[in-house]
Amino acid sequence: PAVDIEPGDETETLAGVVNRLWEIEEPYRLKVGTDIELSLQHQADFDPLSADGRTLTDRATEPLFAKVDRSKFSRLDRAFMALLDNYEREGDKRETVNAQER
Repeated sequence: PAVDIEPGDETETLAGVVNRLWEIEEPYRLKVGTDIELSLQHQADFDPLSADGRTLTDRATEPLFAKVDRSKFSRLDRAFMALLDNYEREGDKRETVNAQER
């Protein structure tokens, strides 16, 4: 879809920029119920067994997305997802980068 991406007055405020990006992205957005199905489960909860009792624990047993129409992904989406398997939650661990990701 053709979308006008030329900047205008909206660049004067952060809210304007965010709203404009939301408009530009809209034609490419996946639709819940059509392109994706969510698997809503238990919410994250405070873990009473944590040292401070304030640590959030994800209690979901299944992935958030039950179905995703991957044919709707752009090249950018696919490139981003290829990097996600490298994410290391712990800051002291090195990520693994393969030849395709370089």
